[in-house]
Amino acid sequence: LMQLLIDYADDNGHCLDSLKRVLMSGDWIPTTLPTQINALNPHITVMSLGGATEGSIWSIWHEIEEVKP
Repeated sequence: LMQLLIDYADDNGHCLDSLKRVLMSGDWIPTTLPTQINALNPHITVMSLGGATEGSIWSIWHEIEEVKP
């Protein structure tokens, strides 16, 4: 869903100034997505969340500051 929002904002000239934090979880986060988010709002905090699926909780969180190739 975040990729859809980024694509829409980028295509329509929006900068996502109202967002302060983005929390993403799932099987994987595309490595290009944090950079795309920061390009539209350099002051946003991008977080990766993970944990045991069967528990439906996040036991791991990591602030994504830089994605190294």
